[in-house]
Amino acid sequence: MNDNVSVKATVTQTSIEELEARLKTLERENRILQKQLQRSYADREQLEAATDRKETLLRNALDELQASQASLEERQAALNKLQHAQAQLVQTEKMSSLGQLVAGLAHEINNPINFIYGNLKHLQDYAEDLLETLKVYRQHAPEIDQQLLPIEPDELEFIAQDTVQILQSMQIGATRICDIVSSLRNFSRLDEAKSKEGNIHDGIDNSLMILRYRLEQNDRRPAIRVIKNYEDLPPIECCHGQLNQVFMNLLINAIDAIDLNGYDPKDCDPSEQPPQIEIQTRTIDQSEIQISISDNGPGIPEELKSRLFDPFFTTKPIGQGTGLGLAISHEIIVQQHQGAIAIDSELGRGTTFTITLPRYPTSYPSCNV
Repeated sequence: MNDNVSVKATVTQTSIEELEARLKTLERENRILQKQLQRSYADREQLEAATDRKETLLRNALDELQASQASLEERQAALNKLQHAQAQLVQTEKMSSLGQLVAGLAHEINNPINFIYGNLKHLQDYAEDLLETLKVYRQHAPEIDQQLLPIEPDELEFIAQDTVQILQSMQIGATRICDIVSSLRNFSRLDEAKSKEGNIHDGIDNSLMILRYRLEQNDRRPAIRVIKNYEDLPPIECCHGQLNQVFMNLLINAIDAIDLNGYDPKDCDPSEQPPQIEIQTRTIDQSEIQISISDNGPGIPEELKSRLFDPFFTTKPIGQGTGLGLAISHEIIVQQHQGAIAIDSELGRGTTFTITLPRYPTSYPSCNV
């Protein structure tokens, strides 16, 4: 019995020691875990602090980026405004100089041509009377010595016929000069400070008259054929001088495109269409009119169409274009007359500019702008 008690006491003592050892181990592991937990808390705090710093830096960067974007937009707006002002200044100076030149030229030509034109009729009448008198003398005085005449009798017939033809040619030339002077004066329209009703066809025809020499045959192509499909348009209220400038710009671009394309009948298919410009006008719902100017030049690449109306952008060689013609035309049509101008072009087929104008715009500034 005592042996059993002794054995149990020994076992109990061993269990206690084992429990104490296990407890110490657990305490040591607990201390390690607490230290690890403290270290994790410290790492988390450091991570949160670093995250806060990064968020602050990111917010500052975003604020700076937004400020830079706003500044960039302001600069871009200022640049666009400056370019617009430059284009407007160039346009105003160009039109002022052109108008003064055209008006002065028309005035200087008008006086002498009126003198010539007015006296041609009298000269023609005098020549006919002299030739008729000479014919009568020849019929009733055949005995005159032919050697006393300064010209041969056969030459007299030629001179009589040629004199009539010369006078007719002079009459035609003087009439054409008068038409050109009238076109120059109508094109400049310097005496118009306000809009008024008028016929668009007159402005187109005046521009064609001034550009007639550009339409003639040259060493690169035959004469450009102009096809006019005019409808009976009602008069519209507009600044005719400004619209004449638009027609002039579009016609010059069409001629330049055809000249750039070139045309040699020897090297081309006979079925190929010769160089031509087609002008078409029509009425839309009695409230708007439409003018289309088409050429059969080389066309415009798709990637350049969106930039054609930008100031100072040009596809012409250096020295041949300022990049203002289409930009000014766009401003005159869209801003001055509340209209629209569109472009349709296909490489190898040509280009069409279509202008849409209201018959009575709501309002626009002085035509001298």
